[in-house]
Amino acid sequence: MRSFRRRVILVGALASLGTTGCAKRPTEPPTTKTEASAGARPRTEAPTAPSLPPRYTFAVIGDYGTQDASEAAVAKLVKGWSPAFIVTTGDNIYPHGGGDYDLAIGAFYADYIGSYKGRAGAGSMQNRFWPSPGNHDWAGNEDLEKYRAFFTLPEGPGGERYYDVALDPEGLAHLYVLDSDPHEPDGIDASSKQAAWLHERLAANANTSCFHLVAFHHPPFTTLTGHGPSPALRWPFKSWGADLVLSGHNHHYERMVIDGLTYVISGNGGAHLYEHRSAPGPESVFFDDTHFGALRVGVARGELFVEAMAVGEARPRDRFLLTKSCPK
Repeated sequence: MRSFRRRVILVGALASLGTTGCAKRPTEPPTTKTEASAGARPRTEAPTAPSLPPRYTFAVIGDYGTQDASEAAVAKLVKGWSPAFIVTTGDNIYPHGGGDYDLAIGAFYADYIGSYKGRAGAGSMQNRFWPSPGNHDWAGNEDLEKYRAFFTLPEGPGGERYYDVALDPEGLAHLYVLDSDPHEPDGIDASSKQAAWLHERLAANANTSCFHLVAFHHPPFTTLTGHGPSPALRWPFKSWGADLVLSGHNHHYERMVIDGLTYVISGNGGAHLYEHRSAPGPESVFFDDTHFGALRVGVARGELFVEAMAVGEARPRDRFLLTKSCPK
């Protein structure tokens, strides 16, 4: 197990996002460098920016499969970045997983989906779409049958419900996707079979990957009262080796820093936005419940630059930089 010491600084400049990368075992804990913009708490530190151009970019979307103009607008935003791949934080289909995944996802993102056999084109020669299941995926969809049939995912012990994948061949970043829904047969709390799998995989990849990103649907922490937090998902991610935790479920964007670990809710991908009903706590660095959008993530050796982008806006609503010492 590793414990990480982190510090918080402002990010004052945008980075252009671009193509592929390299890294291995971290020798220092990751550092979080952040910017406060409209809606965030003011910061007093001197501004800084990524020191390296990104080797590649990817997008994160959540709560998006609405088959309407809002989903289309977010898809246009995301595809305008030409990301290397797309990660989701769940609820890939509405109103329920018994519906048509091709209409909910293929119509907008077919060119990222491997082994695609839908109505929206040829798909991708290699899978570039990494979803996590949400409660709407499970609803009316026993054992996630339609979800697993539509996507091309690593099987592993989770049978495509949870899995991990190296995001690049040089060890810049590794993704771990969990199933946070209570229907998950391998459990969702810190003592579950699924949690033991994550702990083992993080340890196994500690020497081969720099940044370790965990994505799932239900947020362990949130200041929005729509769904509230899911305490069962408060696993010891930091001590196990995770650098960033991504979730959705609540239809807004929020960034929190809790015990030195950054948690991001990216649930504004197209489903109707939830209104905030209570004042954010001190752990909430930035909150936005008024814009549809997605995350744009730039990856370089030892740097992970995250921007919360909104439909109709050129500048990010929020942005932060994670840095880490990654030996050659």
